[in-house]
Amino acid sequence: MGPSNAVSLVPGLRKVFEFFKIAGYDRAAHVIKSFCSFVKEEISRHKTSPEFQDVHDFINSYLEKQSKMTTSEKIKHYFSERNLEGNVNILFLAASDTIFSSLGWLLRLMSKHRDIQQKVYTELMEVLGKDGIARYKKRESQNTLYFRCHDGGSEIFEYSSFKHHQECKSRFSNQRIDDSQRSRNCSQSVGFAQ
Repeated sequence: MGPSNAVSLVPGLRKVFEFFKIAGYDRAAHVIKSFCSFVKEEISRHKTSPEFQDVHDFINSYLEKQSKMTTSEKIKHYFSERNLEGNVNILFLAASDTIFSSLGWLLRLMSKHRDIQQKVYTELMEVLGKDGIARYKKRESQNTLYFRCHDGGSEIFEYSSFKHHQECKSRFSNQRIDDSQRSRNCSQSVGFAQ
């Protein structure tokens, strides 16, 4: 069965809906255009701004690979700025959807656990400070929250800091136990209650 949306089935119908401002297609087109211009600005900032020279992120890695591939003329490659824009758009939207659904479940589970709510609030206030702005430079000193939820007959709700989670992951990775058991062992080994 194919798509049921008429705009998906009839070519050019989306443009007609945008022009006549039907069903919010004009607003959606405006949001899409402004988002695409934001991505283009970020890519150009990564190219030109010296503050992004030492940042190791997806855009810089892609630009480095593109420059290496362009200098070696014997290799045919598809690293272009247009592909970079498309990849950044896809990754951003995929991450946004994942974060949205994760936060939805997190808030739903936190509504049951008052003690976890207080821990999260305290840590957020430590990270953000009085002005409410997170500092990228202080990320090493921040205890980023790590939550893991399991549902195997009964709900397990775990809270621990990301640093402790990484220690536990390396400590228990060579053992032959499943993730839920590793999770319980990790939370007990660092002193966090489940």
